Parts: sequence; structure tokens; C-alpha cells
Amino acid sequence: MEDLIQKLREILRRMDDDTLIESYGVLLKVLRDRKIIRTKNVVGDMGETRALNHYKKTSSLPDLQAEPIGQKNVDAINTQNERYSIKTTSNSTTGVFKDLNPKDSKLPQDKLFEYVIIVMFDENFSLKAIYQITWENFLILKKWSKRHQSWYLSVSDKLRGRSDILYEI
Repeated sequence: MEDLIQKLREILRRMDDDTLIESYGVLLKVLRDRKIIRTKNVVGDMGETRALNHYKKTSSLPDLQAEPIGQKNVDAINTQNERYSIKTTSNSTTGVFKDLNPKDSKLPQDKLFEYVIIVMFDENFSLKAIYQITWENFLILKKWSKRHQSWYLSVSDKLRGRSDILYEI
């Protein structure tokens, strides 16, 4: 597989700019046709696909099914109807979680999912890690983003210590 990737890199490097841009469109079409991406959030969709494939291939993990596009806060569900939010990142922070109570709210927080799966890619979109944390650990680990007025997770040693490490290189 690595030989094929190397050959593809060489072919892409030799392309002129216009052909290279058009090849990106071809790649996106193939990814959509294979349902690897389902929305305009290409990186998020690729992370969801990698997570779902990893769960399917690993007999000790539950079989997850993707939820319909537009489902709030939940990207996948298992056969026990446990809900999973999947976040993809190539750095040390996830995207934000919507529909959570604001930072200083005194209201009890509704449980929006049972688990968070964090998929980490390197700069070349090679899989670096997959972590899973429970809702309870999510509540402990979440951080407030002033800029987005929402909560996010920081992928840190503290998070790793409270997560199930499903894959890590």
C-alpha cells in the first residue's frame, strides 16, 4: 500500500496546477460515491469513516452505525442504542460541541450522548489515534472556548488517562 501511495504522490507532483485542481474534484466524487464523505465537512467525515471502520474490524468493540446527516450531537449509535459523538482533529483540540449549557449555567446538563470518539490524523491524514471517553469523563475534561462560546476537548495526557485508547501510534 505504501508503494501505491508513493507512486500517487509522484504522479500528483508532476501534474500542472489545473489538472491537480481537477483531480481533487475527482477524488471528492469517489469519496462521496463510496460514502466516505457525506457532507461538506470532509475531514470530519473521513474521521467518522475511520472510526466506524475501526469499530467494525475490532471484535471487542460494539458495531456502530452512522446516524443520518443532520442528527444533533450524535454521529453513530450501537445496537444498545448508545450514542456516540465523533470528533476529528489533526492537532490537540477537537471541534466544539453544540447544545451544551453555557459556561456559568446553573441548569443541569442533559445527557446528549454516552461516548465521545476522538479520531486524530497527522498532517497527511494518516491515522494517529482513536480515543473513546464516556459522557462522565467528557463533563470532567471539557474546556470552554470564549471565541466560539462552546465547549471542546483538549487531547492531553489527562484525556488519554481517562480514555479507552483504541488505537495509537
